[in-house]
Amino acid sequence: MDLPDPHPFRHTTDHQPDSQASAGPDPARPHNGQTFTDAALARITAPTLVVNGRRDIMIPTINSYLLAQHLPNAQLIVYPDSGHGSIFQYPDLFVSQAARFLDADQPFS
Repeated sequence: MDLPDPHPFRHTTDHQPDSQASAGPDPARPHNGQTFTDAALARITAPTLVVNGRRDIMIPTINSYLLAQHLPNAQLIVYPDSGHGSIFQYPDLFVSQAARFLDADQPFS
């Protein structure tokens, strides 16, 4: 009986040992195959709120740090002790911070 892969976002071939598995998906290559370069991200000038949980296993937290670094007007919020549903684990704080971000001319500056 084949069991589902406990790490569905790790790219492996059938029966490939973990020691030979790749490090995971390329953070610059979304599911549609399009690649976002640093230069392309730098052209996105809209204020962007990037939110993630410290223990998110669906979208690795490092990807949020990288995204926020490459978007010129990004603000990053990482919630401690939370996963992919961080905004639901910290709803009051998230609403407060999102409202502040949306209402401000210079959010979090």
